Amino acid sequence: MAWKELKNQKSTPWMFDSEGELEGIYLESKNAKNKQGKPITFHAFKIEKSGETVSVLGGTVLDRVFSQVEKGTKVKIEYIGEAEGKNGNYKNYKVSTWEE
Repeated sequence: MAWKELKNQKSTPWMFDSEGELEGIYLESKNAKNKQGKPITFHAFKIEKSGETVSVLGGTVLDRVFSQVEKGTKVKIEYIGEAEGKNGNYKNYKVSTWEE
């Protein structure tokens, strides 16, 4: 028997502007934190893509949609631009799940 060091699994932020849509396996969501470590309103979603863990900062749209998604589900997230809401503009996404 021997000790095995466990590494901190950091995730890379996904940049929809340059990287396009994201397909992968939904791993988990956590309350996001600001640079000072204080919790903020939205969640951060972790997705596994080609063996790498990437993260997507949530917002109203993603938080609502992902509340319906089970962990371990194959998902596709597409950024479809800004939309105008009653309280100002927001980032809009299309989220799909893989169905067998």
